[in-house]
Amino acid sequence: MRRAAVLPRRARGFRLLLALTGVTIMTASACSGGSDAVDQNAADQYRFVSATKKGEVIPAGKRHEAPPFSGTLLDGKSAKLSDYRGKVVALNFWGEWCPPCRVEAPDLQKVYAAEQARGLQIVGVDVKDDKGNAEQFIKMKHITYPNFWDPQGRAALTFRNFNPNAIPSTILLDRKGRVAGVYVTPLLDNDLSKVVKPLLAEK
Repeated sequence: MRRAAVLPRRARGFRLLLALTGVTIMTASACSGGSDAVDQNAADQYRFVSATKKGEVIPAGKRHEAPPFSGTLLDGKSAKLSDYRGKVVALNFWGEWCPPCRVEAPDLQKVYAAEQARGLQIVGVDVKDDKGNAEQFIKMKHITYPNFWDPQGRAALTFRNFNPNAIPSTILLDRKGRVAGVYVTPLLDNDLSKVVKPLLAEK
């Protein structure tokens, strides 16, 4: 009898994440309970937003509010996305097992260091990952911005109407907590700087 091919752990995780958006209805019943529980109906209150081209942001009049999300950071502290209201937030979905994330992370940190004083807040969401590996990644890349630990992909369920169906991907929020961009591609320093600067200049 022919044995099925076994994918490496990282490839399995990547395929799992790509499938998250398509299986939310089937998996919703397994995502309740605990302090990190997602409001499974929350995303249904928000309109779907497709991917935004690099270098572009969604016009202010067409932006929609991001759904609420809370969870536990890699350092063990509890946090909510609303804690960062009033800042321009780049919500970056990543995994230690993802090669493009390893390239992207130092550039995100570079832009964060340059623009933090003006109101930029990068928030990472580490998905489908081993916590020890994720912590080592943060240390090696000298990352100083906060990161949610999301081993079950709950954030992807919450933001399913905003298309975080690839890793890495970044959802950009304006100071009012509205989605100003959805980038399903790595963002290097020039890419991120180009879109956050006009948002930082908004009142």
